[in-house]
Amino acid sequence: MDKKQPTYPMNELGRPSGVSIKSPKELDLMREAGQIVGRTLQTLRMSVEPGMETRELDAIAERDIVSMGGKPAFKGYRGFPPEALLAGSIGEVADEFAAFGQAGFTDIVVRNASSDQAQSLATIEALGEVKLRMEAE
Repeated sequence: MDKKQPTYPMNELGRPSGVSIKSPKELDLMREAGQIVGRTLQTLRMSVEPGMETRELDAIAERDIVSMGGKPAFKGYRGFPPEALLAGSIGEVADEFAAFGQAGFTDIVVRNASSDQAQSLATIEALGEVKLRMEAE
């Protein structure tokens, strides 16, 4: 039996728009992954304390994700250090970004898992501070 090719909506130029039609199974998997991320973020919010190191939060997040049957999606992604599940302070992020640049990376993917617009905007503002710090060095 031939595997059916996915169909893609076309844009006005007749090219695929980049949005694929998901099967019910794919939607279920995406929903489950979203629930795991949401629960993990709740665990992190309850666990974070002043003075904690980012790697402590990384370990908590990984344990939480794995305990729910998940796998940290970006661990080791495109050469990122396996421990880079979460970012840290402005200085830590600037140092990490600088190290990626020295390793030859020209692009960095930043994902915000929050559905809270204020938190997303705060992340963008913090990235602006990272950029300023990197430009100053």
